[in-house]
Amino acid sequence: STRTFGTSSVKHPKVDRIMKQGDFLISGESMDFVREVAFNDGIDSYRMTPQQVSEQIKAKNADAVYAFQVRNPLHNGHVLLLKDTREQLLKLGYKNPILLLHPLG
Repeated sequence: STRTFGTSSVKHPKVDRIMKQGDFLISGESMDFVREVAFNDGIDSYRMTPQQVSEQIKAKNADAVYAFQVRNPLHNGHVLLLKDTREQLLKLGYKNPILLLHPLG
């Protein structure tokens, strides 16, 4: 949590939430424990459960998924990194690599 939020104090609401989850976090295809999050702010359609993300990947016929998690707005350095990653995947023979952008916060 220190690397992500700059603190390990449970006074930070997200650190507190993570710490309350216990020592183990388990996920997998057969687990259905994530609910949709809605803030009614006009961008709820971009907030997806893991199952919805998986369905989107299949619907887009992606043969590779490269992911980027960020807590701040993207800047030019990020964009260049993501563009280069896609180009490298295409050079490796992937036909439809897609980006999974995962913002925090």
